Amino acid sequence: MSHVATNWLASIAPDAMTPAEFRVMFHLCDCHNPSQGCFPSQKYLIERTGLSNGGLNKALLALENKGLIRRRRDRDERTKRQLVTHYILGFEFSEEQEPSPLSGDGMKGEHHDSRLHSVETEPTPLSSRADSTQFTSRLHSVESYNKDEPVKEPVNEPCAQARTREANFDFDGFVDRFMEAHPRPGSRSETEEALRSAIDDGADPEQLIRAAEAYGREQAGNSPAYVAYSENWLRKGRWAAYVPKPRPSDDEINAAIAGLIRKRNPALCRSISSTRGRELIAMGLVSEDDCREAGVL
Repeated sequence: MSHVATNWLASIAPDAMTPAEFRVMFHLCDCHNPSQGCFPSQKYLIERTGLSNGGLNKALLALENKGLIRRRRDRDERTKRQLVTHYILGFEFSEEQEPSPLSGDGMKGEHHDSRLHSVETEPTPLSSRADSTQFTSRLHSVESYNKDEPVKEPVNEPCAQARTREANFDFDGFVDRFMEAHPRPGSRSETEEALRSAIDDGADPEQLIRAAEAYGREQAGNSPAYVAYSENWLRKGRWAAYVPKPRPSDDEINAAIAGLIRKRNPALCRSISSTRGRELIAMGLVSEDDCREAGVL
């Protein structure tokens, strides 16, 4: 985490964000590099925050609506490939920024600054009338920090790796392959947009292609009228039904079986052997009484 991001985050009023929004903002600041920016992948943020895809997107949208972040998607000028989303943090906004729910001001330049710091504004959902101007003033005052200061702590490695993977990803070639795999390719531009959204939400590109192939096999011989266009198929998340679910770990399996035994219902435990019961007793997951009451021993 860079010092400028740390100082900026500390300057934000405690009631400005929900706990979920704060977790997201913390990890965005953790990934910020003063000389390069902030480029964590959607998958990385989901893993770090513990939020679902929907929860993360809701938090990001709220932070954007509150004027705390901006999201920008760019293409490599040479290869025209889609790059990872660039998260611009509040202290990086220039004074020429468009009005946000925090400022409520449509002016730009010096006049905008004057209104922001001296004229009483309407209260926002983040504050009362008494402190709304104060909060926004603190948000913008951090711009006085030097954005090019050297990194004094190591930058979080997964963030840098995520950007490299995205930059080297042949998105156009991937779209070509997907359109060939899907049984009813529709609008290419809309399909591209839906694919970007799915990937940003954590979908694996190769799994998307395999899912399209599986959907094609399932629809073989079916009337085209009953086959979804590629963009609609993606938007509705129908591809997820064709992605194999990860096998649960041994610990998860043991915990699930132990949960059944602890309910002490013989009807639920008919298929659990006594050997399995003794193993779970040895692990400390169930007691001998639990197993006897459940009919396992």
